[in-house]
Amino acid sequence: MISLRRALELDPWCAEARTALAEQLVDQDDTTLATEQLTRVLARHPDDAEALALRGMLALCRREFDRALDDLELAQLLDPKRLSLSRNVRVARHLARGPSWKRTYAEAKGVYRVRTEISAAAARDFATELDLMWGEYARVCGVVPKQPRPVDVLVFRTPEAYQTHSELVLDDDAESTLGHFVPSFWEIHLFDEGDLEARRTLYHEAFHHYAAIVMPGLPIWANEGMAEYFGGTRITGGKIVGRAQVLAGRLDDFVGARAAGWKPVPFAQLAHMSRARFYEDDAPLLYAQAWTIVHYFLEAAPDEVKRAFVRYLEEIRAGKDPRLAYRAAFTGGADPRAWEPRWLAHVEAMGRK
Repeated sequence: MISLRRALELDPWCAEARTALAEQLVDQDDTTLATEQLTRVLARHPDDAEALALRGMLALCRREFDRALDDLELAQLLDPKRLSLSRNVRVARHLARGPSWKRTYAEAKGVYRVRTEISAAAARDFATELDLMWGEYARVCGVVPKQPRPVDVLVFRTPEAYQTHSELVLDDDAESTLGHFVPSFWEIHLFDEGDLEARRTLYHEAFHHYAAIVMPGLPIWANEGMAEYFGGTRITGGKIVGRAQVLAGRLDDFVGARAAGWKPVPFAQLAHMSRARFYEDDAPLLYAQAWTIVHYFLEAAPDEVKRAFVRYLEEIRAGKDPRLAYRAAFTGGADPRAWEPRWLAHVEAMGRK
């Protein structure tokens, strides 16, 4: 960053250096300043395909579809052999157009803009439930974001429509999932089978959206563990009727694996685990472990341990490095070696309920 700024001091109109600076700013999540840098490049070099492509993608991530398409389509004309540009133009056109439903029902409530092909009543129900869940996230995490960015929620009737949209947007048909949050384009996708599992998935994915606003650096174990915890919420008739309910499938996986000889990952390792490692072949067991730990922290742990978890979240929210947040929170009586046996006892008790 320093060398790029020095290069720009020597040559303020160096397009390569200013575009590289914009890329670094994107990596730091300062997309506003990145866009300003790219606009300065394009004011002097309007045919700079690299700057157009990056500014177009930033506009697309803000869901400013007209601006995104103007930049991306021009970049494609200037650099027609660049395959990534062709894909990005295709994605922008699809996001701007939306799913090819015969009829779309829409309902907005709070930060959620729901669209579905199912029915007007379904759109209202999903919007109402998501708004209730937003309150749950804020209650447990202790933060109500000011002026949060709205998220588009697309609810599909069939797995084929859900997978087609995912394929167009993500180059992944998401065949093995019921839903996902797409942080790049601020969308939640859901395939609704009309059962509790779809609702659980929706509440889970909506927490990822909340966390992206409030705690963007939340480590993967906590992000997935808390999402699973909120997936245990039950809503009936527009009211929350159950919280922190046991996820039978996750519990069975965890208990069964332990009975077969699998050993849970020590919390000191789980807390520092990378996303890539978390999503390896034993991911279902790590999901289950993370969920049971969060469930223990919030529902059964002694006050000292619960306060440690709350402090951990506060440190992450303040932008502290996760390793430093861990050291600050999980010490003394909250040392994992002190509470892990009680956590496993809690899991056994959950199985007896």
